[in-house]
Amino acid sequence: MKWGIAASIIILGLFGLLVYNLTHHPVDSPTDRTTGEAIQKQTFPDDLEPLFEPIEPDADATSAYRKAVSRVRELPEGRSPTRRLKERLAEDLKDAMAAAKVADGLFDEAIPYAPMPQPELGNALARVPDLVLAYARGRYEVGKNAAATEATRAVWAFGYRLFRNSERLYNRRQGLGMLRAATRQLTTMGDRVGLDEKRIERWGSRIQEIHRIWRRKLRLVRSSKPHVGDLLHVAREDGDVTFRIAAILHLGVAKFAPGTPGNEQAIKRTIRQAVESDNPAIARAGKAAEAFTKEQLRRL
Repeated sequence: MKWGIAASIIILGLFGLLVYNLTHHPVDSPTDRTTGEAIQKQTFPDDLEPLFEPIEPDADATSAYRKAVSRVRELPEGRSPTRRLKERLAEDLKDAMAAAKVADGLFDEAIPYAPMPQPELGNALARVPDLVLAYARGRYEVGKNAAATEATRAVWAFGYRLFRNSERLYNRRQGLGMLRAATRQLTTMGDRVGLDEKRIERWGSRIQEIHRIWRRKLRLVRSSKPHVGDLLHVAREDGDVTFRIAAILHLGVAKFAPGTPGNEQAIKRTIRQAVESDNPAIARAGKAAEAFTKEQLRRL
């Protein structure tokens, strides 16, 4: 009798374990790459004034920025940019810097909702600051310090606004790159007309800190084999909606190689939660991840 009861208990225990294993699958945990400061939204200090000051309170900078990007896009393939083009781009960015207003979502319409999106602007957004900074270096080399400083500050202002006013990761990453490059250039100029050296140093430190923190997550949302636990954590919990959008979109890639049944279920659940979000950008990212196909993955 006792043996029968014991056998029944053992059988029930094994059955329960089987049911548990079939219905409860562990999900990869996030690593320290996406915890702590890495998951927090990175901002600029409130007590640190920007390195530019608009002088036209009613003017909008958006059209001047679009004009600069259009100039580069219209450059025939294979043709080197002329000094005149660089000068015009510098004027465009200086006009924009003087304007106090700028559109929210700056250039966001040019970034498709897809994993690892390729911007519809091509590399034009990245080339504009490179050409203007080269123009500024040329002015500095011939002793035109004021012109060099002003052009470099105009690139800095463009980066500052992209970082603050855009929502999509590509644009904000370009903005951060502009800030880094322009700050370095200002630091190397011996005569920074109208700028405080200590303020430049503080900005350089903070910009570099953001770059360091962002770099961990940038690898994650661009990897062909992302760590699923980290990706899920960013998609659900990141304090910056920019990275939540990027991570949700990248779940469209991860869903084809989840690693475990638990990960697969968690990915599907997280995408579905995104689709049902009240945030339009999060919902759009969820729909794009849900619709993403293996054929699209092969073309990446």
